[in-house]
Amino acid sequence: MNANLTAEAGFDAFFWPQVVRGVGLVMCLIPTSRIAFGTLPPSEVGNASGLFNVMRNLGGAVGLALLDTIRDWREDYHWNQLIPAIDSGREVVNATQAQYQQLLAATGDPQTASLGMLSRTLLEQAMVMAYNDIFLWLGMLYLLVAPLILLLKRPAHA
Repeated sequence: MNANLTAEAGFDAFFWPQVVRGVGLVMCLIPTSRIAFGTLPPSEVGNASGLFNVMRNLGGAVGLALLDTIRDWREDYHWNQLIPAIDSGREVVNATQAQYQQLLAATGDPQTASLGMLSRTLLEQAMVMAYNDIFLWLGMLYLLVAPLILLLKRPAHA
């Protein structure tokens, strides 16, 4: 749902996807706990709960670190794809740079300042494209692993 964001995306673009993620998370926590603890005797549930929470937190930390690394890679990739489009022979590039120079005329060097602003705009676009990639890949991953639910067996005393 968030795989087509733009740099101007705001609250409206994130509201419903966030609601869906929240509902999905709640619908996953209880069944996951039941699967993890369903076959254990009551005397072992306390220790298992502690281990379950540690592993869930560790998995979350590793997952976030992995996503951050992928975001860096994809941002670099998109940056390198966008750079060739910044050609002084293109009219849109010249018009944008002229507009930036006009905005930054009060600075000591509007030419250099406008190049910096153009660079920041490019970086912003590369970041948005990297996040779009991650949202798309996570969505595909969820769809691919969802059938694994069918392999789960109901605990004997559930």
